[in-house]
Amino acid sequence: MNSHSRSASASQNVSRWFLLLPLFSSIFYVISYVCMRQLAQTQADVVLSVGIREGITGLGGAFVFAWLFGTGRVPFPKLKYLLAFTCTSLALQLLGNIYQQQSFEVIGMGMTTASCWTGQLLLTPILGWFILREKLTFPLLLSLLLAFAALLFLTSGAEVQNSSPTSILNTAVADSTSTADSTGMTTTAELTDRPQIGKQTENRPSTETKTDDTSAKKDFPKRFTAIKFVLLSAAAGFIMAASNCVIRWMNQAGNSPFFAVMFLPGIGGVFLLGGDLLTNGTATWQAFSSGDFLYSALAGLTNMTAFVVLTFSLRFLSAVRVCVIMISQLALAPLAGCLIFREPLNAVILLGILMVIAGILVSALSPQKE
Repeated sequence: MNSHSRSASASQNVSRWFLLLPLFSSIFYVISYVCMRQLAQTQADVVLSVGIREGITGLGGAFVFAWLFGTGRVPFPKLKYLLAFTCTSLALQLLGNIYQQQSFEVIGMGMTTASCWTGQLLLTPILGWFILREKLTFPLLLSLLLAFAALLFLTSGAEVQNSSPTSILNTAVADSTSTADSTGMTTTAELTDRPQIGKQTENRPSTETKTDDTSAKKDFPKRFTAIKFVLLSAAAGFIMAASNCVIRWMNQAGNSPFFAVMFLPGIGGVFLLGGDLLTNGTATWQAFSSGDFLYSALAGLTNMTAFVVLTFSLRFLSAVRVCVIMISQLALAPLAGCLIFREPLNAVILLGILMVIAGILVSALSPQKE
């Protein structure tokens, strides 16, 4: 009897430890977001910065999976999983991650994170029910309504961020220009002269001061741009929700989580970097400073760590449960955006974030089979 009690207690403790996995994943994701937000602040090329991040993430997973597969510890996934991962990866890398990175610059890290989570909250319960046969209960339906209401608040409170380099990271560089020049870090002067290789800049917010009488009318395009990028961030959240459900579907079949870490970002890295080389040659790489490469590499390492931990958590916890625990991003990302990049947080945006938090917590009331 005592042995059985100790066994049950140990099993319960293991389950509690599993609940920490999404929390650690959330922390590493926020660090990666800070790096990508800094790249957006310095107007580094979107495709190249995302491609380097995803390429590093994919390489890390590839090394581990190759070792596991080579030693016979894990099987190679079946064709249906390869097809599902290919479709999900192309959508995630060519659309979702690009939308997210563009939104970092236009509406800021806090707003982008909240909008992405709104999209995930809207779609995760539906995909969990349709693909994974997880029950769609009343609390989950209520969370969908809260997510929709949150999206309305976020769009109404959206503001275009100032694109001038005013983050703490840039200020530290600007205070030591000679050091920045010797290390290749991006300075304020370099931002003005940075070549815009293959970029669409019509949606980029202008930093010029407008003092004419028609300023209210001229603010409307900026307002429309902010709302557009909130919706694009939510669309990125839709794609991320689909990706998480495919990972959990694969894990339920007993496939190695490192295959997901290798395959999903790996395809993105190949397509993004390969497509950029074919389109622009080495021009984009030459316009990338050493500071840009440093932040892209750090984003890749932290993104890889977060992805590994997230993939393992989806092996032991339901997709909705993981979504609930990773809610900490909604507190950490806006806080980091406010402290590091001086992003404003108005009452309407805070109310929208609180609605997302409420929706995810309500979804936790639904009993889930782990």
